[in-house]
Amino acid sequence: MTNTIQTCDVAIIGGGLSGLTAAQYLAQSGLNVLILEKGERLGGRAQTQVRAGAHFNLGPHAFYHRGEGLKILKELGLQPQGGSPALDGKIVFQKKMYSLPASPTSVLATTYLHPVDKIRFITMMSQLPKLDPQNYRNLSVLEWVQKNISSNKLRLMFLALCRLSSYSHQPEKMSATVALTQLQRSMGGVRYIDGGWETVIQSLAKRARTHGVQMRTGTTVARIEGEHPQFHLHLSNGEKISTTFVLSTVGLSQTAKLVADHKLGKPIAQLASEMVPVYGATLDIVTSHLPARTSFALGADQPVYYANHSKVAALTDNPEHSVLHVFKYLHEEDIGKDHKTELLSFIDTIQPGWHKHVLAKRYLPRLQITEGLATVKRLQQTEVEQTGLQCIPGLYFAGDWLFQTGLLADAAIGSGKRAAADIVGHHWKGERHDGDFRTTISSIL
Repeated sequence: MTNTIQTCDVAIIGGGLSGLTAAQYLAQSGLNVLILEKGERLGGRAQTQVRAGAHFNLGPHAFYHRGEGLKILKELGLQPQGGSPALDGKIVFQKKMYSLPASPTSVLATTYLHPVDKIRFITMMSQLPKLDPQNYRNLSVLEWVQKNISSNKLRLMFLALCRLSSYSHQPEKMSATVALTQLQRSMGGVRYIDGGWETVIQSLAKRARTHGVQMRTGTTVARIEGEHPQFHLHLSNGEKISTTFVLSTVGLSQTAKLVADHKLGKPIAQLASEMVPVYGATLDIVTSHLPARTSFALGADQPVYYANHSKVAALTDNPEHSVLHVFKYLHEEDIGKDHKTELLSFIDTIQPGWHKHVLAKRYLPRLQITEGLATVKRLQQTEVEQTGLQCIPGLYFAGDWLFQTGLLADAAIGSGKRAAADIVGHHWKGERHDGDFRTTISSIL
């Protein structure tokens, strides 16, 4: 055991999208930054594994073209390469496949909807971009659907689209404002990334290092003591980090444990106890051949999704091979159950005979999507989360549970930038500083 002390201006706990994004803005502003990652690799949920010459993300991942993630990465000089899937595919209802009504032509062609419902669907989707989601701050997704959609099949279709864009299946709790905003954003399309999301992590890490950011993997923070201007981070190996600011990107629950003995840590624990985590179950498959051409399918009466990401993104060493994702959006009542049989049955419907061509597969029954569902209550607390979490002066937060800049990767990357702006603004007391990054929070909102 050692008592070695390392010092820095900002210690970032967690080396995923949030931490790496924040690190670059902080370092560009002249601060000395240290990233502490408990895993042996950077990336968090953006890691990629290679199996049978194929690049597996942790379940299906995509960037939204209209989201903050790609915008901020471009601002940092990064432009992840990949492809965008076409707006076509199938919708599965009662184990039968129908053309997915994703365009005026496919709406008219599909037999999933009755003629009257086709007109209603076209009207609804044409009006969606014009809606102001802020008008529904007190409604859940389910309440909004019950008030605005009378047809059962249209309700199922709309809820399926909400699941697809938010990766969440708790419509009775999720905020209609957040879900509608995300659905509007998703209408701009998505991008699957060549080589998997590991390429984004590697690019972010490389650029961070060029700005002088120090990174330590396999390093676990056990306890946080103190407050601005002097924190002490106690590591599990006995080392101690002395820092002016702390940015935690490991999630609110984990942070609450790190400050459990802190005299100002109770509000963090309270908010952490109110979080509703979001999970999914994923079956990821590499095949040498596909029996059917279908590259995308969405369950209407099942919260299940299928996609061949390798159709538009380079994800395999052999271009003849395919990387498939079969994913179930889990309700909190589904957590702890085995969903493999349901996922297998779903892909049997889409790709009959697929199992004869399998090169590798991986089943993850309980994959965390985000620590905190965007509920109606949390939407009303967003300002509290932005400012009230400063109960320990100098301790900041970033992560995909902070949804002010979007959901999923957009939230992770966007909150990383926002946190960096807050820290730099605090450090320089709102004054501008030489470099690419402007220090005031107002300059990035």
